[in-house]
Amino acid sequence: CYILLQNIFFRYGLKHNLHFALPLVGNYFGGGLRPFNADMLKASPWNKLGVNIMAVHMKWDHQQVKKVMPLDTAFVSIVRDPIELFESLYTYVKMDKAYHMTVEEFALNVSIDAPRHLGYIGYNQMVWDFGIPDQKQIYNLTHVSQLVREAEEKFDLVMVAERMEESQVLLSHLLCWDLRDVIVLKLNARSSKFKKAMSEESQKVLRDKLAPDYLLYRTFVKRLDELVEDFGRKRMAREITRLRALTKQLMDTCEFTKVSSNLMTGANKPWSSMVDGYKPSAGSSKCQQFSRSELSFINFLRGLQRSEVSRRFGLPDSLGLDALPLGPQLFENPASLTNRINALKKMLVYKENAAKESGVSGPSTIATVETAALGEK
Repeated sequence: CYILLQNIFFRYGLKHNLHFALPLVGNYFGGGLRPFNADMLKASPWNKLGVNIMAVHMKWDHQQVKKVMPLDTAFVSIVRDPIELFESLYTYVKMDKAYHMTVEEFALNVSIDAPRHLGYIGYNQMVWDFGIPDQKQIYNLTHVSQLVREAEEKFDLVMVAERMEESQVLLSHLLCWDLRDVIVLKLNARSSKFKKAMSEESQKVLRDKLAPDYLLYRTFVKRLDELVEDFGRKRMAREITRLRALTKQLMDTCEFTKVSSNLMTGANKPWSSMVDGYKPSAGSSKCQQFSRSELSFINFLRGLQRSEVSRRFGLPDSLGLDALPLGPQLFENPASLTNRINALKKMLVYKENAAKESGVSGPSTIATVETAALGEK
């Protein structure tokens, strides 16, 4: 569900010439193991551009995120039914291959305090991604309750994946965006043959183990109910009808066809072989953006920003920290030492100055693994 939110933000930012917080490589700040830290972004060459949108994977740290975003950023998040999320995640990252167990066998036999797969994937993934400090605190409901209270205070909107249309409407009104801006295809959806049905027994056991995630989830389902009530149910029904009409219009215009990932190539091909992608028959670049895969979109935006940094600040297109010798080889050519140091200094510019230099105006957006935030500058 996060990928849907990410696609909305990427398209909007691209349309309005906004700037993105992106890691130097990949699609993850901190690799899921460490919470986001402002220094992760400040060391990148495009930090000089300022930040309007942050929509890549990370473990959330609200104070650190605020350091790189405008003061009036609005924060948005998305949650999903914990059992559905866990089963999807287990299959998607192929945990069955690592543990040699089906998802049901894992739920029935692996304790809640077991080490996380790859150090960051496991039970109660939403609580983890929302920034619980460590594995031990996940199962302390006092700590989880505090985390949920803080999330209620800090996020302006928490969307619910099972009620996506209502969430899209509320998102458009929160940000004063056109409803067309929040249209999204069901990207990264698994092919039906890879979906696993779970027995009632395993669901009950898993529901108990996912109690922290359910506390978070149910809190924001209730909050969404309140927001819809305040918005007006008849008004919401009208907006959803309009959203569906606009989505159908997009599908007809772009002539999207659903294709297995195995049969796809290029920018629209999803990362996983287990999901279906969308292929536009029409040649419009706008159509391409709606169906572009996550990694392809991130690499595309990274390339745009690298070129802009080169154009505006005179840094080579390919410059990254890995392009600057920082070991013994730095001293092989003493004549170039000063130039290399100056190049490094240009890259390590703090956000406070970069925002003024960039002259960026308009909406600012940030998003994390299951969280997102938006605001105006």
